[in-house]
Formats: sequence, structure tokens, C-alpha cells
Amino acid sequence: MFLDLCASVLIPVYTLFFAKGYGWFSTNFSVIGNMFRRKEVFVLWAVLVGLYFFFSLRQIIRKMPGKVKGSFLVPVAVVLLLFAITTPYLPQEFPLKAVLHIVFAMLASACLVIVTAYLFWQMKPYAPERANKYLRFLGLIVAGSIVLFFVSGIINSAMEIFFVLGMVALMERVRRYPDWEQETEEGKSGGCPQSHEMT
Repeated sequence: MFLDLCASVLIPVYTLFFAKGYGWFSTNFSVIGNMFRRKEVFVLWAVLVGLYFFFSLRQIIRKMPGKVKGSFLVPVAVVLLLFAITTPYLPQEFPLKAVLHIVFAMLASACLVIVTAYLFWQMKPYAPERANKYLRFLGLIVAGSIVLFFVSGIINSAMEIFFVLGMVALMERVRRYPDWEQETEEGKSGGCPQSHEMT
């Protein structure tokens, strides 16, 4: 219920509200949250997004049959996001901390993309068609984010909105899939037992 509410209402509304009134291609969430004195709003948004991705990925992992590798990157991504939101982005006052903020934020996003792609890759043996669809969806999110970056030459709000909402849409598509039984290339299901082992 919490994840459904986050995906359908809280995250989209909060994300768009947070960026409202600021240039989507001339600024970004870090600037809005730190330089425009909206730190509390920024922290709450980041916590909401971090909790959503953490519990969504954990739910997906629990549904996957067999031993799931690389799941340790899920908490790593959340910790990096925590580091990013607690490290101020004030380049003129604290240049080193501003650089660390950017590094933490980029590593958190990279970890999220990597662990998601790796989970989809591990679906290939028993659900190849679905896995390929999810990987293509993820590829479009990454490609679209890169395009939006080059539009203005900086990490901008449009890129961040597109990435976050795109990843939420992808998580919901995967998370709400009704079952995780083994599938063949023809789409038939097999009897693959479930295991909740994670590494």
C-alpha cells in the first residue's frame, strides 16, 4: 500500500512540486534544495524516493527464483543517497563538500541503474522476453537522461525528474507482475521453486 501510494501520488506530485517555479534546464534539485533554502523539503523528497526504491527492489528480489546476486548494491545506493542529502551543495562556501555531494549523488544513481540492470539480466534464463523488455525500458531512461543532460550541459531538473519518474514507472511495472514462475522462450511457465537468498 505504501509503495503504491508513493508511486502513483506522492513521488510524482512531490517531485513536480519541488521543481515548480525554477528553470528545469538552468538549475537542479541540489541547487534548489541548498542554495534556495529549501533543505528540509529536499531531504524529505530524497528520503521518500530512497525508501521507495529500497523497498521496491527488495520486494522484486524476494519474488525472484534462485539466488540473486548483486543485491548488496541496493543498500549501498540508499547510503550514498543519504550521504548526498546530508552533504551541503554550496560551491562558493564549501567547494569540497559541493564536489562530494555531486559524487555521492551520481554514485547513488549509478548503483541504482547497475543493480536494476543486473537483476533484469538474472531474469533472462527463465523470463527472457520480459527481461529484455525491462532492459530496453531501463536503456531508454538512461539514454533520455543523457540527452537531457546535453541539452543544457549541466545536471538539470528536467533530467532528474525524467530519471526518477521513469525509474518509478519501471519499478512498478516489474513489482506488480503477478508471478515469477519460470518461463520458456515461447512464454510457457515452468516449475521453478522460489528462493529468497540474496548476496
